[in-house]
Amino acid sequence: MGTFIYGYGQNTKRIKKFIMGKMKTAASVDEYIATADPQAKKALKDIRKTIMAAAPKAEEVISYQIPGYMYHGMLVFFAGWKNHMKDQKEQ
Repeated sequence: MGTFIYGYGQNTKRIKKFIMGKMKTAASVDEYIATADPQAKKALKDIRKTIMAAAPKAEEVISYQIPGYMYHGMLVFFAGWKNHMKDQKEQ
C-alpha cells in the first residue's frame, strides 16, 4: 500500500533516483533563473529581489535542484515551472 506515492514504500529510492536523474541541476541561482521558463523569469527575479532585501546576509544555494537561501540554517526555497510557481518554507 502506498508504494507509488513519492516518499513512501519500498520503491521510494528507485523512484527518487529516476526523477532526479531526469532533471538538470543549475550551478547557481543566476543559472536557475536564466534557464527557467520565460513566463516564470520575471516572478523568479522579483522573489529573489524580495528575499535578498529581507535577508541581505543570506547565502544563496541550490538544494533539491531549486534555489534556496540559508541564514543560520535553511531560510527559504523557491521555484518556478511552466504551469505553476511554488514557495516552500521549511519548518
